[in-house]
Amino acid sequence: MEYKHLRFTELESSPKTKRFAVESLHDGTQLGVIHWWSRWRCYCFFPDQETVWSWDCLKECSEFIQMLMDARKKRSEITQSKKEDWQEW
Repeated sequence: MEYKHLRFTELESSPKTKRFAVESLHDGTQLGVIHWWSRWRCYCFFPDQETVWSWDCLKECSEFIQMLMDARKKRSEITQSKKEDWQEW
């Protein structure tokens, strides 16, 4: 998906979660990171200090996080289905 204001660059990943830099498309400045927050069991955005966010930039960040959560849920459902199939054997 293309965004008007932000670029999301994968930094690192583990078998279960990923970590992304959030950068401005206007000047390339890193604005924060998105990574899994285990306390809340979801991906969260951690802004860098002294960054200012407009509603449309927040919306893009929120949409990206929702996409990550949807993909994680889908992988979880597939894994659960495979476990159930295995148990039937």
